[in-house]
Amino acid sequence: MSNDEEEDNDLGYVPMLTFELMYNTSDTRSLFLKGDALVGPVGREENIFAEILYEVLDDFIQLKDGYRIIEGAADVNQVYNFAYFHFADFGLVLTLKFLISFFTQK
Repeated sequence: MSNDEEEDNDLGYVPMLTFELMYNTSDTRSLFLKGDALVGPVGREENIFAEILYEVLDDFIQLKDGYRIIEGAADVNQVYNFAYFHFADFGLVLTLKFLISFFTQK
């Protein structure tokens, strides 16, 4: 029999700190910033998203243009891992308020 002991430093699920900011730069344009991040002794993770919203039709239809970075790393005895992803985001936002007002018109 061996008296060797194994220590596992894997914390498993670790909650991240979240922030969110919305700033209206004009009547038809808004900036949106959202992120999750955590740094610890064995690794880190950042998930940051920034977008610009352009109002096309009142508060009902908006165009969006954004960018996301996901970055993280872990360095423990069992594994070394590093990830760095970039995403571009373009889209059309339809607000439910538009549909409600459309169907409730008399």
